[in-house]
Amino acid sequence: MDQVFSLSKPPEHQIRRALDAQHSAPFTYTDVGAIEREIPAGYLRNGVRVRLGAGAQTYAAAVSALRHWKQFEVGWVDLCWPTTTPVAGALVGVLAHVWGVWALSVNRIVAVLDENGPRRRYGVIVGTLPQHAETGEERFQIEWNRNDDSVWYDVQAFYRPHHPLVRWTWPLVGQIPRRFVHESAAAIQRALPAESK
Repeated sequence: MDQVFSLSKPPEHQIRRALDAQHSAPFTYTDVGAIEREIPAGYLRNGVRVRLGAGAQTYAAAVSALRHWKQFEVGWVDLCWPTTTPVAGALVGVLAHVWGVWALSVNRIVAVLDENGPRRRYGVIVGTLPQHAETGEERFQIEWNRNDDSVWYDVQAFYRPHHPLVRWTWPLVGQIPRRFVHESAAAIQRALPAESK
């Protein structure tokens, strides 16, 4: 598969070939890591922050869910592949099926965050590669604020259209990233054991 969009679901061997072709590809944006600093000019911002519960048990369960990519279990997205260990440099494909069209977008993990302090957090930052509908960066994060014991799922992104078809249809297609962040929060909440909520 050498294109982002398809009218039929691409078979696994084509997806693997597409990911392999992106291994040495550069990011499609220059401000790599900017999601941790300041959103660059010219990009849209998207995100959601949802309280998951409280305490160490909730934090551990939420981190496990994030490490296992549960935020992508929204029903219309397949992760290629959910067995990928979150480490900097690893490639992650996102196969979305919307309005009868399949879209394969490839990301590289920019960084994995694991901070232990008054605000403990675990996060994964991904950046877009040429095989992607958009260009930009996204951070998925679990945060435990030990001051009030609250645990949060926080996803933030900056992006803009990359593929020509996406640019032409942006008023319609631009709704999809906003839909995804909210559904990803619900997916993380579903992944938590009842006693963690």
